Amino acid sequence: MHHSQKKEIRKTVAQLNKTTSDLVFHYGFNMNFDGGISIGLALIYDTLDFAKK
Repeated sequence: MHHSQKKEIRKTVAQLNKTTSDLVFHYGFNMNFDGGISIGLALIYDTLDFAKK
């Protein structure tokens, strides 16, 4: 996986949830190149202080 794809995923998830990308933490993504679908989990925090706890 290229790092630019990770940034795009964070940016897209942040836009869908009307927040900033620094509050989105994603992991466990499986990239399916045949269908163009990625499946994974993301945690979205209210503030960076909550994310650091």
